[in-house]
Amino acid sequence: MAKGFGTSAADLSLKRVETIAFDAGSEAYLCGPPGMVEAARARLLERGLVSAHIFNEEFVHAKA
Repeated sequence: MAKGFGTSAADLSLKRVETIAFDAGSEAYLCGPPGMVEAARARLLERGLVSAHIFNEEFVHAKA
């Protein structure tokens, strides 16, 4: 599990990655803080989803 998520909503979202059923043609769309997206991507890859089928948006901080 990724560091720094504790029992937050992000941690619960990562736990859901474990229960998602997918097949060879499945795609994943991720959006969230960089650490959560990286952790979800890593777990999906470990579970056998093809990297080219994982897409994400990145949260960035606006400059003041």
